[in-house]
Amino acid sequence: MRKTTNHRHQRENAQTMVEFALVFPLILLIVYGIIEFGRLLFIYSSTTSAAREATRYGAAAGDALPDIAQLQPHYAYCTGIRDAALRSGRFAGLTTDNVTISYDHGPGIAFPDAGNCTDIDGYDEELNLIINSGQPYFYDRIVVEVVTHYEPIVKLPGIPGFDIRSQNARTILSNIKIVGTPPSPMPTNTRTPTKTLTPTLTPTFTATMTGQPTPTDTLTPTITRTPTITLTPTTTATPTQTFTPSPTPACEVLSGAMTFYLNSMAWTVTNVSPDSVRLISLSLGWPNTSPAAKLDRIRASGSTIWSGNAQPPAFTVCESCGTIFEGLESFRVLGGGGTMTIDFTFSIALPNGTGEYYSVNLLFLNPVSNETCSASISQLYP
Repeated sequence: MRKTTNHRHQRENAQTMVEFALVFPLILLIVYGIIEFGRLLFIYSSTTSAAREATRYGAAAGDALPDIAQLQPHYAYCTGIRDAALRSGRFAGLTTDNVTISYDHGPGIAFPDAGNCTDIDGYDEELNLIINSGQPYFYDRIVVEVVTHYEPIVKLPGIPGFDIRSQNARTILSNIKIVGTPPSPMPTNTRTPTKTLTPTLTPTFTATMTGQPTPTDTLTPTITRTPTITLTPTTTATPTQTFTPSPTPACEVLSGAMTFYLNSMAWTVTNVSPDSVRLISLSLGWPNTSPAAKLDRIRASGSTIWSGNAQPPAFTVCESCGTIFEGLESFRVLGGGGTMTIDFTFSIALPNGTGEYYSVNLLFLNPVSNETCSASISQLYP
């Protein structure tokens, strides 16, 4: 009986050993897979953190080397960018050869002269000049790529090592203008003086009776009223002054200045009456020189009212004379309160220094009141 029991226990132990031998490799493989996957995830996280921290350092504004005289921007300080990557990716086994720093103008935009931060000893002055110049290309983004190699602890068939690559990019923060509002001045406490009441002494009088007066008989006089004569004033009317308004002229034109320029002269007149008036006659006198300056055109506020070839020294154009106006009648109408510029154009430049005058006489008509008014000027060539 004892032999049978011992034999059964031996068989159970042997069976347990066999089962453990079958399950142990599977358990070991699962544990190894968990460890290897965690190691892979850790290396990947370290690589991405290294790229992110490096670009964050290179894109930051401010002074990268405060201990030297010249200000050095972060994006050109190659050593500082790589050190930032190595600090974050120390557990991934990174070296300076695993960190590549470049610059571009945006995703998918590559330039033939795109700068690379290749100086491993410190600050890249040439790169700083390239980025700040803007010619021939403009680089405003830093791109950091970190590459590390993953190799399994135990090399198993079908599971080779491979590279883990992480790239990060940021816009370079340089020449930032900070606009702020100055703080409001702090209020100051001003003490308000307190009024102190000063007591005022008020004297008190005490009446003292001294003896008793003795009444005496007093005669009361009788007042007799005398009648007074009151004069009644007489109201005198004050005459009222009445102002008679001056009549507004129905036709009045004032003369302005005359200007000369090469082969032309201009004269401006103003209608001070409220009604519109119409130019009905124009007379011009100018020096008769050799060669003769012939009159080619007359314009009223830019509109031609006569054109031809008039000889000096005098010319007249009107509505009912031998030489009549051209164009529409409205060209010669001057509204109430308005101005009109008369331009005279000659064939050659006007001669100066002749001592003779240029004279113009205009005649206007008010069609409402049928009144006429004139304006004239006579002036030497300046």
